[in-house]
Amino acid sequence: MKAQALTNITKLLLFFAVFFLPLKTSLSNIGVIGLLFTHVLSFIFYGINHENKVLKRFLYFSPFILIVPVILGITYSPLPKEAFNEITKYIFLLIFPVMLFRKDLSNINFHNIIKKSLITGCLLSGLVLLSINFYNFSLQELPITKLFSSHFTGFRFLSPWGENLHPIYVGSYFIMSLSFIFFAELRVHVLLKIASALIIVTSIVFINSRIIFFSLLVLFFLLALEKLHWKVFAFTLTTLLIAAILIMPYFKQTYIYNKAVNGTIWELENNIGTHNTDTKTTSDSRMSRWIVGWELFKEKPILGHGSGTENEVLLEKYKENDMKLSVSQSYNAHNQILGYLIRFGLIGALSIIIFFIGNCYIALKQRDLVYISFFVLIGAIFCIENYVDRNMGINFIVLLGSTFLIRRHD
Repeated sequence: MKAQALTNITKLLLFFAVFFLPLKTSLSNIGVIGLLFTHVLSFIFYGINHENKVLKRFLYFSPFILIVPVILGITYSPLPKEAFNEITKYIFLLIFPVMLFRKDLSNINFHNIIKKSLITGCLLSGLVLLSINFYNFSLQELPITKLFSSHFTGFRFLSPWGENLHPIYVGSYFIMSLSFIFFAELRVHVLLKIASALIIVTSIVFINSRIIFFSLLVLFFLLALEKLHWKVFAFTLTTLLIAAILIMPYFKQTYIYNKAVNGTIWELENNIGTHNTDTKTTSDSRMSRWIVGWELFKEKPILGHGSGTENEVLLEKYKENDMKLSVSQSYNAHNQILGYLIRFGLIGALSIIIFFIGNCYIALKQRDLVYISFFVLIGAIFCIENYVDRNMGINFIVLLGSTFLIRRHD
């Protein structure tokens, strides 16, 4: 009776934590914290699984490896308060993967629960946001191209949830839910799968994040390789290219195109105090911040500047380079790998490399396209965002990353 109750509570909290990822981060946090208590209870009731294979996957493949340099960086950080704040934020990367040591894991189908909860949460979020967006657009007499302007995409599209959800984070949840629909076993009618996929893809369009668009293209490419004969694949690709050429004159008039093409070019050039897609205000490109970050890495290449130092040392460099907006916004490196290089030097970069190489090897070996999609997505985002510096990213990585290990290493 005790075992069944703990199993049911764990399942409920897992569903809760994942379901609210695309809806409200604070509620997802409650689910994650609740799961931690179920881990403690499991260890008290059943003991700890000490098998070598469990310890190996915890040390080398779980998100735990990402917190190792954060812990080491505390010992030489010149900012103890900021270092402490950083470790409290990253602590979920350590304490959540301990579920791998639970002896009752076989009673819980983590993968199935996450699959259903993420798809359900994204569908609900997408339906609500699309309905509100289309309704607001219908109240104004605007040409259809204005539906794809900054007033109806990106942060504005997500604003009804009232939590300043970031398009990259929410977009990553939608990409993974689409991956489950494409590649995981779902016992639903094919028409329901198609309808769900259309809702999620449409939502991704309005989320309007360039790296999420890239991930979506990769996902479609994987789907085509997996499901289509090469002749059908070639025909489909040709058809899509022709369609793209035909609609391009209309698409070029939209904000989405301007951001995806012109905005990307601007971000990848060394622009300081110039106009991006917003002609009213000036900004600093990602490339300009990456150059500054690289200079900071070269100052302390082995161990870095220490935990909690990234924003402080970047701020000083921004001031030296007259990067006014970066100073006023206290921008971080906007690159997880570079952020680790600044704080933890090559030791930090090594932890990310181990995490990715190990998991990608397993994913490719198992030919698990959902697993592969997850690490393609995370790898792409790491290149342009400090993804694990916010709970929205940490929750996503620990919930899905740990679950893949449970499923694939038993």
